[in-house]
This record gives sequence, structure tokens and C-alpha cells, in this order.
Amino acid sequence: MWIWIFVVIALLFLFGSFGMGGYSMMGFGMGFGFIFMLLFLGMLIWLIVTLINAAQSSKEKR
Repeated sequence: MWIWIFVVIALLFLFGSFGMGGYSMMGFGMGFGFIFMLLFLGMLIWLIVTLINAAQSSKEKR
């Protein structure tokens, strides 16, 4: 569980710098940056949903 939190923080540092620096490759072309931003946000939402589902399923097993 803790490894996923560190992975998310590392990805935020690498790609987003917590939203302040934009989405990494935005400066190299708005089209590619926009696609990259959508992929990054989609991955973030998927990760949050996965973690919530895992937490709920572990509570049901107890």
C-alpha cells in the first residue's frame, strides 16, 4: 500500500511538479502537451479509484 503512495508522489514530482510547472512536456507543443495532460489525469483518477476499491474490498474481508 505504501509503495503506491510513494509512486504517486514520484510521478507528481516528475511530470507535474504538483501542478505549478505545468505538465512536463507542455512547452514542446500544445497538442502533445494536452494529450499528455489528459493521459496523466486519467492515470491519476484510475489510481485513486483503484486504491479506494482496494481499501473497500479489504474492509469487507474482515
